[in-house]
Amino acid sequence: YTASTMKVDTKAYLISIDLPGMDKKDISIETSGNRLMISGERKEEFENKEGSKKSYRQFNHSFTLPADADLEAISAISTNGVLKITVPKTGKKTSKKIEIK
Repeated sequence: YTASTMKVDTKAYLISIDLPGMDKKDISIETSGNRLMISGERKEEFENKEGSKKSYRQFNHSFTLPADADLEAISAISTNGVLKITVPKTGKKTSKKIEIK
């Protein structure tokens, strides 16, 4: 299980996911429609007095993005075990009033 947060400011949606010990090559970020999907896996082998052991961890996170999210301009950076994803807003109005006839 990995902790994640999503914050909103005036220009972007900011997603932060704690991934201690994960290498960026083991993380995948994809979009499908208005969904942002982040997944990854980590395989480890270590030895001790009892012998060698293998550890396998996998995670999946999915976020439904608002209509004003600019899916073409998403950026991501991984620093010190924290993946930070920035989803800019398009600035376009996403709602309108419907006139009743």
